[in-house]
Amino acid sequence: MSVIENQQQFISLFSRHYKFLCMIAMHYVHDAATAEDIVQDFFIDYWENRRGTLIKVSFEAYSARAVKNKSISVIRSQHTQEKRLNQFGNETYTEIEEDSTGFDKDALQMEVLRLIEQLPAERKKILLMSSRDRLSNQEIADQLGISINTVKSQIYKSYNFIRENVNLRQPSNNGDDTVSILSNTAILLALLSVS
Repeated sequence: MSVIENQQQFISLFSRHYKFLCMIAMHYVHDAATAEDIVQDFFIDYWENRRGTLIKVSFEAYSARAVKNKSISVIRSQHTQEKRLNQFGNETYTEIEEDSTGFDKDALQMEVLRLIEQLPAERKKILLMSSRDRLSNQEIADQLGISINTVKSQIYKSYNFIRENVNLRQPSNNGDDTVSILSNTAILLALLSVS
């Protein structure tokens, strides 16, 4: 297949194959929004690397295989993320006490609020719908018209961001100030108290 030289050729290729490739992705991921994201990612990658990509088979065969591989990667990534999210849900209240013992409760709340304000708008909205409005992941997905996996991912990223950027210090055994790593449930408690 010859190299795509201009946008018009690319748009034509996109139009001819988009629905077919979405059906392939849908077969693996069982979510229309995720399938569309996969196909769009494929076309973006293809456009950006069009001059360096040597296709020895038809574009149909090449694109079908690439979308299949991307779909499988997404599934693997989602399984890994679900394991992490399940670990988050299994934290105990004992951990909350351990995490927050050394901190001033008001300082923790203010720090969590400060970090929430730094989140991208949509991520912040999803986090607050979950913590403040106490909506389930499915309810959030339905209200925002996004997949439940996107909701889980955004919540996970929010907690990760807060945990990695929290600027609270408590004395360690050797007298140095060290940043404490908060559990997700400790962050959630702080969130609930400031929401």
